[in-house]
Amino acid sequence: MLLARVSSKLYTSVNIHSIALTCPQEHSAYTVLPDHNMEVSGDLPFWGEVAPCCFLTIRVIRAKNLRKADMLSHPDCYSKLHLPTASPAQYQTKTIQNCKDPVWNETFHFMVQSKAKNVLELSVHDDDVYQDDHLFTVHFDIAKLPLNEKVLMNFNCNQKENEELELEFELLHRSRFSEIIITNGVLLSRQVRCLEVEVEKKKTRNSSNITFSVNSEKV
Repeated sequence: MLLARVSSKLYTSVNIHSIALTCPQEHSAYTVLPDHNMEVSGDLPFWGEVAPCCFLTIRVIRAKNLRKADMLSHPDCYSKLHLPTASPAQYQTKTIQNCKDPVWNETFHFMVQSKAKNVLELSVHDDDVYQDDHLFTVHFDIAKLPLNEKVLMNFNCNQKENEELELEFELLHRSRFSEIIITNGVLLSRQVRCLEVEVEKKKTRNSSNITFSVNSEKV
């Protein structure tokens, strides 16, 4: 997701017509955030507000009784974590070779926005030479966690095979860390990247419309 920030140096008589930002690796949603001391004509169906963040720690401890993806050996398993509201990246543990009860004990950190719907996706895979086998996926709503305490959770991923996944969570409230979010009361956008746009006052004497697009993985 990209956030277009319009600098206060923008000449106030310039009307913002449209700003379209696209990024292949991220969401195509965009927002326009004017500075507080800038006058912008037209109705904006959204507004910016300062919202505190929380610091989330996830420890992927271990899995139990993982089934064999093939008949030759025990699985060579790793876990993948994805929390799209905090980061577009996917994180991965190390691979434990030939073990149906792998112990990873790896820790991952995220800065999450408490006003967003934060759903963790954690999947377990069997590493294979040709194509990795997907064993199961767990989805967990971070809003279920209490603040400022460690919580140990066991997820029963396959009752028939008695497969389990053990995780530890800690969600810490950090009032000194805050960010500007864009919302219309229903949808919410976090600032991931910022593109500053400036129009020189001397070269823009008349009211104008600005339309531009950026197509890039990095801005």
